[in-house]
Amino acid sequence: VEGAMISIDPHTGYVQAMIGGYSYEESEFNRAFQSCRQPGSAFKPILYSAAIAREDYNAATMILDTPITLRDTDIGKSWKPQNFEGDFKGEVTCRDALAFSMNLPALHTMEKVTPKAIVEWAKHLGIHTPVKEELGSALGSSCITPWELASTYVIFARMGLRPEPVFIKRITDRDGHVLEEHASPNDPWQPHERRLDSLYRQLEERPQRAIDAVDAFQLHYLLTQVATRGTGANASRLHHPVAGKTGTTNDSFDTWFSGYTPTLVTTVWVGYDTYEYPMSVGEQGGKTALPIWLSYMQAALAGKEEHEWTPPEGICFARIDNQTGKRIFTDKPHSFVAPFRCGKEPEVEGAASSSSLDEAEKRGGI
Repeated sequence: VEGAMISIDPHTGYVQAMIGGYSYEESEFNRAFQSCRQPGSAFKPILYSAAIAREDYNAATMILDTPITLRDTDIGKSWKPQNFEGDFKGEVTCRDALAFSMNLPALHTMEKVTPKAIVEWAKHLGIHTPVKEELGSALGSSCITPWELASTYVIFARMGLRPEPVFIKRITDRDGHVLEEHASPNDPWQPHERRLDSLYRQLEERPQRAIDAVDAFQLHYLLTQVATRGTGANASRLHHPVAGKTGTTNDSFDTWFSGYTPTLVTTVWVGYDTYEYPMSVGEQGGKTALPIWLSYMQAALAGKEEHEWTPPEGICFARIDNQTGKRIFTDKPHSFVAPFRCGKEPEVEGAASSSSLDEAEKRGGI
């Protein structure tokens, strides 16, 4: 079994760690950059980020969880995807659809957004390996490199900004003259004059915005649900603010976990180099890749204090009934508080009067 890992500081762009395989002596093939593998459900945040940006999806959007038939043109056969549990709930919130990695809501979302739009969106986010223009791409059927997936999750972690990756901080000659400089002004080892130079360079090289900040924060909230109550819930054992997504392909050929804290984004892939035979049927992203991610992150963040993400301007919070996706003002069972674009909060459940809404807001119901 092989593996790969990429770890990036989302603020400086520093590539903090890179593992290309189990043993460099046995194989110089760098799986972190050269291996194109199916991401499975780790691709779903890309789909839902497009749905949020293009179709005004949010955590409360109700999505069909009903059977759908796909046509595989490669083998000339039709197939019916299923959820991992094998059941259908009829309709679920977007929050649950991603948290529990449900396949059928993802396919219905792909129908809404359209495969063509997802292909364009993936390129926009920096994914250069071809994404098939078909519904199955919603489930991660098109291959991607661990580097591309990690770079995309950096955008999610930076609330829509795309920092340039930095592999080399500084190059000097034998006399100590700086030939090339990419260091952050916040690096404590830099002398004062170099920090000023770095600060000026940072102002000139501001990261590009790939996703609107409000849209990115809404997706980020969904990823926190995956990592605290969904398929990646074991990530919460890190005891830091955390978000991320698991990924498992058919027959467990590929397992992934791509997750982040406020200061570190890490993607882990585990699988065989070829598709001759799969790993055990019990191997999944949350069982196989996530423990590696957790072990690394615990060491990398040891003794480091991190604070929760700050919502950007334009985010408002509302309590939602998980059964209906409607806004409510009471702390009833099966409800949750989620971020929304201000003015785009879901409709209120029932026919509440304006006076009762005003009173609920005074009590902090929003």
